[in-house]
Amino acid sequence: MMRAAATGRPGAPAGGTLVALSDPGGAPALLKAVEAWCGFLESKDLGGRKVRYSDWARAAGVLGELVEALAAIAPPETRWSALEKAVVARVLAPGWQVETSDRVPQDPGTLRRRLAAAVAATYRRLGAGPEALDALKAALAGDAAAQAAIGSP
Repeated sequence: MMRAAATGRPGAPAGGTLVALSDPGGAPALLKAVEAWCGFLESKDLGGRKVRYSDWARAAGVLGELVEALAAIAPPETRWSALEKAVVARVLAPGWQVETSDRVPQDPGTLRRRLAAAVAATYRRLGAGPEALDALKAALAGDAAAQAAIGSP
């Protein structure tokens, strides 16, 4: 939580704390953090939906943890559409191009698959219908590995 306060961007440690406390009242805070991290990624756009791997890894990694925390604690009345408008529409669907280095192994697809799987698990936990999972799968068009990571509706 200290890091979140210092940077002005809510971080994953807060999500882990809410999960440890099993506090469903923390779902709105997690959704705000999701919005903030989507904004962080968009702020790093180099033009044409292109980002550096370090920015992608930071944003997608934290978003994955926050969405997993939501799946663990969110009460059923939490609106899954908030994730659709934030993570799916702004992070997964746009097809971000991620600059990687040839000198070190960097696979942006791993984080994308984890994030997609976390969204699908949260959808299921919150009772989203098959149309939500179908829309998620459509947002992942062209990425068979990410589509496979979310499973079947």
